[in-house]
Amino acid sequence: MLARRSIELEPTDGWSNYQMGIVLRNLGRHDESRPYFRTAMNETDTREFANELLCESYSYTPGKPGMAECTAAMLVDYAGSGEAWRLRAIALNNQGTAEAYDAIDQFLAKADAKRWSHHPNSVAWFQDFLAKHPRPKSTAAAPGASIK
Repeated sequence: MLARRSIELEPTDGWSNYQMGIVLRNLGRHDESRPYFRTAMNETDTREFANELLCESYSYTPGKPGMAECTAAMLVDYAGSGEAWRLRAIALNNQGTAEAYDAIDQFLAKADAKRWSHHPNSVAWFQDFLAKHPRPKSTAAAPGASIK
């Protein structure tokens, strides 16, 4: 496997680690992909992409443990990223917090179909959700208001 050989030759190379993380992700081995994405985050060229896939990897784990923390950290560096806000909305919804609605609003404002081809489908999904589940009047967690 080319990605593994690249890592053997240059263990800290961002692109090699990013590619290895993608290979493992595509095989459904999300837990195993995370160290590679974390290593790829050490390089400027691969940091944002690896950060997105690292946070996304938690969405495939039952209960999504770690996703809220990952997306909160990602937003420190990438507050203008539509993808970061999409992932944050998913994470907050999984926790059952009404703050998921704020994250949805941020995503809808920052969605970028040129950069992320899945954003048009996500925009439509979130708009449909908002039409069916109006924003709670309180910012406290609202039972039954989750976007699951």
